Amino acid sequence: MLHTDIVDSKVKKLSLIDAEKFIASNDFGASLIFNGTVRSQNNNKSVLGITYDSHDTLVE
Repeated sequence: MLHTDIVDSKVKKLSLIDAEKFIASNDFGASLIFNGTVRSQNNNKSVLGITYDSHDTLVE
């Protein structure tokens, strides 16, 4: 099951509590949350967002 959401941090502040509620399920045993600072520039380009990918077979 894929849990995904797009949050515009200019409109709504990011909340770890909201994130945990979003991914909470008795069907799954673990969750991972990145808590840190993302740089505003990468390779001389503005960073507009970040994504995380998983390999389903490794996750399962």
